Amino acid sequence: MADDEEDPDQFDPDEYEPDLPIPYDPTKLQVALRSLNYLGDDPYLSMQVTNVAIVDDFLMQVEAEAAKEQIQNDRVPIDQLVFLTAQTQMWLFAVYELLRTWRQRVSDVLKLHNNGGLQLKIDHLRKRDGPADFGSQIRARQLEAVRDDPILVEKLRSDQRRVHVIFGTIEALRVSIAKHEVAGVRNSIAHMPGYARLDLMTGSLKYELSMGPVIYDYVSRRGIADGIRAIPDGDPPTVENIASYEEAMKGMRADPPGFHFSQEF
Repeated sequence: MADDEEDPDQFDPDEYEPDLPIPYDPTKLQVALRSLNYLGDDPYLSMQVTNVAIVDDFLMQVEAEAAKEQIQNDRVPIDQLVFLTAQTQMWLFAVYELLRTWRQRVSDVLKLHNNGGLQLKIDHLRKRDGPADFGSQIRARQLEAVRDDPILVEKLRSDQRRVHVIFGTIEALRVSIAKHEVAGVRNSIAHMPGYARLDLMTGSLKYELSMGPVIYDYVSRRGIADGIRAIPDGDPPTVENIASYEEAMKGMRADPPGFHFSQEF
C-alpha cells in the first residue's frame, strides 16, 4: 500500500465516540429502581430516584467528553477531570444512601412480619399527627400492604437478593472513598482511597477495590449504573447464591496476607 493511501481500518481519534448503553434509554435507571417494592411506591424515595437518574444522564455526557479529550489529546484538562471526580463521588454517595435507606426499610418490615408486630406498628403510625404526617401515613400504607398480601413478603425478599451484590460493591467503594477504610474490616486502612483512572471506553472513572495486597475488583461508576439498570432483568439470585457470595467476601476479610491495620491511640 502506498504511503499516502489511507487505511480504512485505521483508528481515527477525531471520530471516536465513547460507548453508551445500547439501546440507550435515559429513563431505564429510574424504571429499574422503581421496580423495587417499597421504593417505587414511596413518593419521597421516588424523588431521590429522579435526582440520581438526572445526574447519571448528565455524568454520562461529562464522561464522554473526558474520554474524547483523552483519546484525541492524550490528556484531560485538570479542571474537567477534577469536576468529573467530584460529581462521580457525590453520585456514588447519593446512590448508596438511597439503596441503604430502602434496604433498611425492607429489613425492618420483614422483621415486623416475622415477629407479629405489623399491626402494632401500623396503629402507632396512624396516630402520629394525623393525615398531615405524610411520611408516617405512607409507611403505614406500606405495612398494611404487607399485612394484607402475603405474596408481597416474598417479593420483598426477592428484591433484597436482586440488590445485594450491587449494593455490596457500592458500599465497598463508598467506605473506601469516604472513610479511607476497607468495608467490613475494622481499623483497616484503604491502600488508595479515592484513586481512579479513566475508562477509555466510556470516560467513566474506574476504582480499585482491594483487601490488603489483594485486588479483587475494578469497578467504574458506569459499571455500577449499568448494574442498577439491570436489576429487573432475569431471575433474582437464590439464597444459596447470596450465601456463596458472602462466604467469599468473608474469606477475603479474614486478615489477608500483608494486611496493615491502624493502631488505636
